[in-house]
Amino acid sequence: MRHAARLLRSTGLPVARMVEASGCTGPFHFSSAFRRRHGVPPRACRAAGRVTS
Repeated sequence: MRHAARLLRSTGLPVARMVEASGCTGPFHFSSAFRRRHGVPPRACRAAGRVTS
């Protein structure tokens, strides 16, 4: 999830590509896990340009 957070902040990669790279079983699982870890969904993280550890 930390790697995905860095990619969200520093690249324009689609979230779907990060799902594949993270090994999650699908976009819902990835989004849920990301939100649990960082407190915001992946798209909100990208829009805000921030992530909390």
